[in-house]
Amino acid sequence: MNVLLLRPPLQFRRGWDVNAHAEVPQALLSIGAVLERAGHQVRLFDGNVRREPADLVFDADGVLHVGATWDELARAVRAAAPDVVGINSPFYTQMPPALEAARLVRRLLPEVPIVVGGAPVTVRPQDYLAEPAVTVAAIGESEETAPKLLAALEQGGDLSAVPGIAWRRGGEVVVNPRGGFIEDLDALPPPAYHLVDLGAYLRTAGKDAAGRWRWADRRILEVLTSRGCPFRCTFCTVHALMGRTYRWQSAERVLEHIRFIATELGIRHLHFIDDNLAQNAPRFLAIIGGLADMKRSGTPIAWETPMGMRTDRLTLEVLAQARDAGCRSIFLTVESGSQRVLDEVIRKKLRLETVVRAAEACNRLGLKARAGFIMGLPGETLDDMQMTVDFARMLKRRYGVRGHLSIATPLYATELYETCLARGYLRQEVTPDNVARSFTQGGMIETEDWTVEQLRAMRDAFNRQTGWLRGAVRRLRDRLRGARADG
Repeated sequence: MNVLLLRPPLQFRRGWDVNAHAEVPQALLSIGAVLERAGHQVRLFDGNVRREPADLVFDADGVLHVGATWDELARAVRAAAPDVVGINSPFYTQMPPALEAARLVRRLLPEVPIVVGGAPVTVRPQDYLAEPAVTVAAIGESEETAPKLLAALEQGGDLSAVPGIAWRRGGEVVVNPRGGFIEDLDALPPPAYHLVDLGAYLRTAGKDAAGRWRWADRRILEVLTSRGCPFRCTFCTVHALMGRTYRWQSAERVLEHIRFIATELGIRHLHFIDDNLAQNAPRFLAIIGGLADMKRSGTPIAWETPMGMRTDRLTLEVLAQARDAGCRSIFLTVESGSQRVLDEVIRKKLRLETVVRAAEACNRLGLKARAGFIMGLPGETLDDMQMTVDFARMLKRRYGVRGHLSIATPLYATELYETCLARGYLRQEVTPDNVARSFTQGGMIETEDWTVEQLRAMRDAFNRQTGWLRGAVRRLRDRLRGARADG
């Protein structure tokens, strides 16, 4: 079949956190590679990519449109003349443009099946199927589901035996049993980088000294080497898509991929976007060892872990090896400075002494480290939150670890959401708009122990004191410099 995979443009409203940089669509590249291996013809259109560096402008409705225009997307759909269209919706906050893309495709191609997939689709398939333009919602990992779905469509459209999808029958939503998780990640083909213009992801837009928009080099590529999380943090959604069993590519496969990226694509800076990169310690050490070998042989790779790492995996010896193998920065996922909250509220199974040990080691090694904290969880008191603030300040004062404090958002498929719903702690309905505002401002949860205003005051005071807020404002200004508030 002739398949068009597409990622819609991004839309942001006033007050949302704006990210105008497009990252490589890893999920679509993986699915595209699987479909090509199965004999299908695949095209990919990424609407996140900006064609020209230009001012970002809020429209009259207060919406900032980032990426391709709808006319560009329509031209891509017509040119592809697909037999089936797959739309990626990776974030719940970006559900509206995903559905708008589905409506656009339906107007152009009234008879073509339209499939949507992504983490929020897995959690809320009924929300996407409420849109008449959508034919199928893909649930979970799609590399095994997609070939089976296309085979069913080719053979007449009987979807009842396809695992891991939701669809309509007689006006009712049918959710088929979900297939198992992919156990052998080495069996998947490498990402189909040839489906995209990789150069579009290795640059970012900015203004020069004369105020003219120019492309600036940003040769960083995101790499995912493992899936699943065995831990049960109450605010996290990763298990809904990836499961609770930790699965990984072998160190040999990871290093083979990195060597390809370095030699064939010419990229020497990576972001590992794994949720648990070091969960399998022997594998992690083997990857570090391979990167060190590449460095000694004249192919150094700089790398970072922006998604975070558990501190109980980071000893002085491990961090020293990571630094010597090209690691530039580590993000420490701490969450709270109260051991009671970590144990009883978040259930992270992490000891605070391991955080101090990792922070001290990073400082001794000259390795840049940041730390993430979260507050505003049911069962947490203002005293607990003050302990988090004090702990984060201590890490900055003693070890130079800059912390970022955020307010919890109750996402679907989390224990946090279920608790808030059962106890009446939700101040707002969980919608894409409210979730996006909560990520930036907080304010969806309030308990008898604290108010939203108290949380915001504590967070803002901390972020101002640590300099994070100034940095965030500077980064946002750089992204939106010249943006006009039309209307």
